[in-house]
Amino acid sequence: MKEKLKNLCVHSTAIVFFVLAVFLVPIAMYTASAFDRYALVAVLGLDAKDDKYEVSALVITPQVSGQFSESLRKFDSSGDSVAQCLLSMGISLGKQIDLAHCEAIVLGDEILEDDATKYLDYFMRNSNLAINSILINAPGGANELLDAISSAQTNDDISIQNIIAYHKDVLFTAEVNVGNYYRYYNRPDQTYFLPIFEGKQGGSAANDGGSKAGGEAEGDGGAGMPQGGGGGDKTIDAAGKTALIKAGKKLRELDQEEIIAYNIFSRWTTRTQFTVPDPYHDGMLVIDGTEKKVSVKTRFEDGVPVITFKVSMLALSDELQKSRYNLTDFFTTDSMINVRMKDIIHDRMEGYLDMLAANIARDNTDTLDIYQHFDAFHHSEWQEFVKRYPNDYLSHVKFEFQSDIKDTL
Repeated sequence: MKEKLKNLCVHSTAIVFFVLAVFLVPIAMYTASAFDRYALVAVLGLDAKDDKYEVSALVITPQVSGQFSESLRKFDSSGDSVAQCLLSMGISLGKQIDLAHCEAIVLGDEILEDDATKYLDYFMRNSNLAINSILINAPGGANELLDAISSAQTNDDISIQNIIAYHKDVLFTAEVNVGNYYRYYNRPDQTYFLPIFEGKQGGSAANDGGSKAGGEAEGDGGAGMPQGGGGGDKTIDAAGKTALIKAGKKLRELDQEEIIAYNIFSRWTTRTQFTVPDPYHDGMLVIDGTEKKVSVKTRFEDGVPVITFKVSMLALSDELQKSRYNLTDFFTTDSMINVRMKDIIHDRMEGYLDMLAANIARDNTDTLDIYQHFDAFHHSEWQEFVKRYPNDYLSHVKFEFQSDIKDTL
């Protein structure tokens, strides 16, 4: 009897397993995947034209191959609001637009001619969006940049976030994303920076440098990403250009000297590089500063706020600008930094600070966090000072510079 019951239990378990397999396996096989139900957006672009919103999206599309891979396909929509554009795009695709994987939102210059906040309002309120989506400026238009990103795909990992992270380390740009945008926007001066990316026509071996429909191929030596086949002929110019933004509007693009200056005095970066006159030859030396640290001290002297920037770094002569040198004298140049060279490096960095101070006063933009430094340590005195000069307090701040330049660890 016990043996019969034991056999019955074994067979019952097998029967139950079989019944479950019959009903559940087909369900699992035919359940729609996330790619079938959602359009997963990797990069979103915003442009404005004739009082209309123009939204472009790079949607992640899986590819059928021997191994899993994916590509980006670009889709466009226009309407009276961002929400309307995304709804129309979803209706056209037959999928819900999903922004949870969006790594960047690209803003065309038309968006930044007005207060960009009104265009970004949808994303601030939308819990569907990843809050670390980086904001980028595309002077040629977001649509054009997304075209370039789509055509520049290769087997390499092309990630805008990786590029921005590297720029943050070697340049100076603090990362502005959807999550911290209002923190920058609501600062007293409402000043922040945005990285600039541009889509450009690029040369192609397949076309032998010829022209592509829509314009001639160009190659201007920028830090572009080559296309990954398929007749795109476009590159992404991410050469470290930076836009200065105030109250949601683009004031201007920084020039190369300003970028170098901000790199020197940035607390984000640990390395800097700039040129100085060579005291021993008729030419310029490239100074490579590593182990860089920037400290800031504030005080008041006779009612005048004084801010002191001190740069400490290890400095080496990285290379000669050989086009300005007599190469027969090349061997006579010592790469070590002596006392005379330290004075020259100090003067050069002090000149950069003077330039930034003049630009800050001219543009009324607090790009060196002056307000925060004084307000943190001299709150009452600083607030009285700001009340005295409500519209141009930055032009009344005195700047000082100190350096600690080492030539060896």
